[in-house]
Amino acid sequence: MLFKYICKDGTPTGKSFWGTPGGAVDEGETFEAAALRGLYEETGISVTGLDRHLAERRFVLHLPTGEIVLAHEKYFVLQSNNPTITCDNRTNEDRREIAKSKWWRIAELRVTTETVFPEHLVDILAEVIGSGC
Repeated sequence: MLFKYICKDGTPTGKSFWGTPGGAVDEGETFEAAALRGLYEETGISVTGLDRHLAERRFVLHLPTGEIVLAHEKYFVLQSNNPTITCDNRTNEDRREIAKSKWWRIAELRVTTETVFPEHLVDILAEVIGSGC
């Protein structure tokens, strides 16, 4: 599942992209705890644990506010029997930035002309669920 984000403030106002659920790691919080919290806040899905850590990346990120930060992202596998998404727990920032959500098939991601982050999401997913999907 990916969210469509539309930049409403700063630069690049009006630009949109699709991205995974997630967010910042709070002080004293592990990546795993932050992933579970972010998942609940953004989707309403509550689980007690994550499957394996499947990818990681570090890069310089230019925020819409103009701030430049060193981003450190970790991606985890999660399986849930509850595909229902709710925005009831979203922060005000999430409510401003997230335009919609969509469950994507790998075949759709391979051919989309829309911007998707992380850039190599199809390759990451192929490692987890196999390239035959």
